[in-house]
Amino acid sequence: HWSGRPAYAQELVNGTTFALQQLTLLAAEGHSTPQVTVLVGLDNGGVAPMAALNEEIAWIRQNYLAKWPQHFTMLDGLPLLVVFDGSGERGAVQAEGFTLRWMASQMQAHCLPNVPCVMGDYWSWMDGSASPYPAQRNGSVEAVTVTPAFFGLGGWLGKQTRGREGGSTWADEVATVLAHPPEFLIVCQFNEYAGQPVSAAAPFASSCEPQRSGFTEWRRRLHRLL
Repeated sequence: HWSGRPAYAQELVNGTTFALQQLTLLAAEGHSTPQVTVLVGLDNGGVAPMAALNEEIAWIRQNYLAKWPQHFTMLDGLPLLVVFDGSGERGAVQAEGFTLRWMASQMQAHCLPNVPCVMGDYWSWMDGSASPYPAQRNGSVEAVTVTPAFFGLGGWLGKQTRGREGGSTWADEVATVLAHPPEFLIVCQFNEYAGQPVSAAAPFASSCEPQRSGFTEWRRRLHRLL
């Protein structure tokens, strides 16, 4: 149950609460503040019971939405809530008061390359492709997720893996955004291997390190798009 969440989950709650409090203080001082979206997870390894997810959503509604509605990103007239469901175990969800979008990964296993993907209410966390898959809804592209490096269905040792490659992976991913401008652009800053020595366990470490070269022009073009 959500009430019995472990310490690491409470650390995430504490950080999220602190961020919302700081946004409120900044707004009170007259500063412009970004809108936020809460991403929760049905699974990240083991799958949590749907009852625990529903309890967490109720907690967010009571402790965040009721206190700070002005900070939430709106979609279809309601605050947006995103739930990661990498295992496809979703069940009956109680998300009254929210517009709900589910999130999974590796959409290249379900969608055609370079074609807006109709996956119901699923957005992508990360795709194993240099051409990420635009999530389509009601005839328009709703969301695209880009990343500076990625792995595919075989994990980091699989053939679909691609590191940062001096920024070229990012450039190829952003090209999809320019071809299919979305309502929501999601940047997955995939850093699991950053800073680790190259070894049998992490053979792609060096190619996944942050690189400055190759990013400037695409950053400018993306900024112009937004």
